[in-house]
Amino acid sequence: MLSAKEVENYSVTIYMDPGQSRGAEIWFRDKDNRSAGRIYFVDKEAESGKNFVDRGGNPVVHLPLSMFEAVMDLIRNEKPLYFGERALSTSKEPIGEAE
Repeated sequence: MLSAKEVENYSVTIYMDPGQSRGAEIWFRDKDNRSAGRIYFVDKEAESGKNFVDRGGNPVVHLPLSMFEAVMDLIRNEKPLYFGERALSTSKEPIGEAE
């Protein structure tokens, strides 16, 4: 299992072709602007690929398109943010922290 990498920036692609099984994708980059992994959001569970680690050691995760908004909310509102093959996570924060 790989350790999670801190995410410094990201890019989002939303696909407009209704025939495309992939509805959106998010690519993460680390502080050195190197790839830190990506998430593919798929419209149909049956077309979801298996999660894997690419040749560069970065996680590639497939999630249902219904999770896109929740993931974007986390990315926009939390820092630091970490991405690994099993989770997208934040650091420990105090309860009731005002955003």
